[in-house]
Amino acid sequence: MTLGKFIQERVRLKGITDKAVAEALHISARSVPNIYSAKEIPTSRVALLSVLLNEDIYYNYYKNFETVAPVVSAQIDDLIQKIKTLENTIFDKERLIQSQAALIESLQANK
Repeated sequence: MTLGKFIQERVRLKGITDKAVAEALHISARSVPNIYSAKEIPTSRVALLSVLLNEDIYYNYYKNFETVAPVVSAQIDDLIQKIKTLENTIFDKERLIQSQAALIESLQANK
């Protein structure tokens, strides 16, 4: 299925008219079928359609492609690992700040 056909399917599924699509894209209603049959759709139009459909069209279109899924999964795993590393770094720095604050308080009390 092409991206255009996928968009057409999502538009129909959500009950959105070609007139509404045309208004969102700032084109005539007669031009809308050309979007559905186009070999390439500009990212700017896909972004506007994503807003109209209230969904991430690129993600929903490409997530089911077997060649893309492992890449996305690997990227997600990598990001999760980076988040965990950053959380640990934050925790360590918070402990260091608490230790330094206690030391400062102790030194000030001994003056």
